Amino acid sequence: MLPFFLPPDFESLVKEGDSVKEGQVLAQNTKPAEISINISKDLGIPIRKTRNVIKKNVGDKIAIGDLLAEKKGFLGGAVIKSTMEGTYSKFDEETGSMVISITGASENKEILSPVDGEVSMCNNEKILLKTGKEALALEEGTGETFVGEILKLKSGDSRDLNVSVDGKIVFSPKIERESLFKAIVLGAGAVLAEEVEDLVFESLRDKNVKTPVGRIKGKDLDRFLKTNVKVMVDGSKKIILKV
Repeated sequence: MLPFFLPPDFESLVKEGDSVKEGQVLAQNTKPAEISINISKDLGIPIRKTRNVIKKNVGDKIAIGDLLAEKKGFLGGAVIKSTMEGTYSKFDEETGSMVISITGASENKEILSPVDGEVSMCNNEKILLKTGKEALALEEGTGETFVGEILKLKSGDSRDLNVSVDGKIVFSPKIERESLFKAIVLGAGAVLAEEVEDLVFESLRDKNVKTPVGRIKGKDLDRFLKTNVKVMVDGSKKIILKV
């Protein structure tokens, strides 16, 4: 049984009993990562004058209730206030719109099935997939693929990392950003940990780091690895497979 835990704002596209193929979309994010507010249209002003009424600068943080734009007039003005938290990311010159990146929105749009299987359970929190392959889902992941043996560390402290991680899939209960990048520099083929901050995953994606990195509970990994076998870590598909 391969579990997929649904983050907030994700909606399942499958139901119990469905057969699914590798690469099929199991769930999708219903919350947009950004939203566009057409200031020109909402305030009834020409596009060329829109910049003059916007009260924020690109890059500014935005809170609920913040004044975004204001039109003044002899017969009464009009205002637009924010109904969300986010960042003013850009101004659309063609439409006269503010584009706001929403705080807390997931960059991931879809959850894909990494294997063929059958949906044995499906609710608002989890999809359970029955598959013939011995596989384990990562809670979060990024990077490409690597095949190797797992090296368990008692600590992910950068002072404890050495050349022994070269060519290994490193697992630590907790690993900070500095230690993670040190492990990669030392030649770790993949890095797994129970605690990895979401911002670390964002940094890895921004830097286009190919090394697979994943978040997974140690007890789940122990149950999966009853013997010392080689596994494949696929960061993009968020899965570990026995090989």
